[in-house]
Amino acid sequence: MYGGCNKKYNYTLVFQAEMKKLQDLSGPTFDWLARLNLMQRCRSHFRTHSKCDILLNNMCEAFNKSILDTKDKPIVTMLERIRYYIMLLMASRRKAMEKWAHDVGPRVFATLEKLKKQSALCIPRLTEDSKYEVKCFGGTHVVIDLRNRSCSCRQ
Repeated sequence: MYGGCNKKYNYTLVFQAEMKKLQDLSGPTFDWLARLNLMQRCRSHFRTHSKCDILLNNMCEAFNKSILDTKDKPIVTMLERIRYYIMLLMASRRKAMEKWAHDVGPRVFATLEKLKKQSALCIPRLTEDSKYEVKCFGGTHVVIDLRNRSCSCRQ
């Protein structure tokens, strides 16, 4: 397993095979689907660049809860209290970050260390200018494109 990749196939190739079947079954339906923006409608073409493990909704809910008692105040008072709260929050986070032993947070560092150990069981082979095929001990293999920052497992 390399970087959490454990899929044995490329989603884009599967999509293309299914589209070929659809073209043979119904030409007009294939034509209609082929005109659509696949980046917005098909999982095999979705972008995979978002790598954050924090859900935005949870962050918003936590922030809203923390300013709940200020919402019934006059606007200037409310904004001043929110400013003060954010100022204290940033200061406390900065102080906590000074204790970090590495350039990244402890959870991210632990995840990277775990992936580093898993990657020891993998063998990368250069296939093209910036593409590698990675075969892993469990029999899985993926193609990694460094130029496009993509992996055939889509993770």
